[in-house]
Order: sequence, then C-alpha cells, then structure tokens
Amino acid sequence: MQTPEWAKQIADSFGTTLLAGIPRFRVIWAPGVTEQCFGKTVKSYPHLGDRWILEEVVPWSLYGEWREEAFGPKPNSDGPYCHAHTIQFGIPGKETQYMSLEDFGAESLRLLIKCAVETKLVPHWLKKNHRLEIMEREEKDTVQVVDDAFDDASGIGLVGGPLGENAISGIPGKKTSADQKIILLEDLPPHLQAKLRCKPGSIKQIS
Repeated sequence: MQTPEWAKQIADSFGTTLLAGIPRFRVIWAPGVTEQCFGKTVKSYPHLGDRWILEEVVPWSLYGEWREEAFGPKPNSDGPYCHAHTIQFGIPGKETQYMSLEDFGAESLRLLIKCAVETKLVPHWLKKNHRLEIMEREEKDTVQVVDDAFDDASGIGLVGGPLGENAISGIPGKKTSADQKIILLEDLPPHLQAKLRCKPGSIKQIS
C-alpha cells in the first residue's frame, strides 16, 4: 500500500540523515516492509498485522552488531529504519483495530514525529534485539519445515556437504523410495547447516 503524499511530506519535513541523505522518519505500510535473513526475504513486522507504522533511522553506533552473513550488506551508511510507533485504535497489548492515516490526521502525525524526536520512541534494547528476533523466528520456521518433512516420510536425506551427507536416511522397509524426501543441505541457512548433519542410515535433528 502506497504512503499518501501528504504523510511523506510531513515525515520529510523533519530532515534527512547526514551521509545517505534519506528521510530520518518514514510512514509505511507494515506488511510491505521486508528485509534479508540468511539469503531469504522475510517480513519485518509480521506480528503487527495490517497497520501503518512510523519508522526512524537509528545510527549504527546505537543499533548494535550487524551480521553481514545473516543480513547481507548494510542498507545505507547511516543506519537501519526501526519501528517507532504503530498507528491504530486501542492500547498495545490489548485488542486493537486498524486506523487509516486519514483518520489519524496530519496534525497527529506531525505531533507523533515531534514526540519521537524529543523522547526517542525507539528503545535501545529494541534497536539491538530486533534482528536477533527475526533470526530466531527464521530458524524456528526452518526447523518446522524439517520436522514436517520427517513426519511425512520415513527419513530425510541431506545431499552434499563436507561430511558427505549424500544418502537418504530412514528405517529400511518402512517406506518406499517414492515416499522419501530429500532436502539439499545447501538450501538450508548456513547456521542450520552447521547444526544439522546426517550420516547414511540416520538423521540428527536440531535441538
């Protein structure tokens, strides 16, 4: 969903970053915000649902460690955009409802950004832990895929890898070869490849 021009103009009026020259603040549709996690494109805010949000550029010096092997090159020289506020009806932590930017209003948006400037709406712990949470969520999803495949077939084979994981594992006689599934080791994120190793005739599941 496209951000209305009037909302962009209000956000832009609060200035740009020093090096990259991008707006310090932006109003954006949460489901449309994505980022890279171990070579995959993932949603940044799946827990927020269909909501407009305010994001703020957080300097790298305050953000915390950036792991290029997980997230790729830094998106810009000043810092990443981080969630500052969700625009919605209701109280966070309880039942909330969608609010349009038109209902929120231009003056409310201007006041919200002023509050972000004055009180620093993005807590330091959130800046440092946001991508850690994304990594944990991505790892959990990948483990679930492996578990589902293991339940559906007698075994899972990992093909390739430095340890020669090139055999289909399973319990002989329980399933035919047509029932077995193969997961390519190189298709798994690097951190899972290091944890998941398979020898002929057996499988080690991730704890």
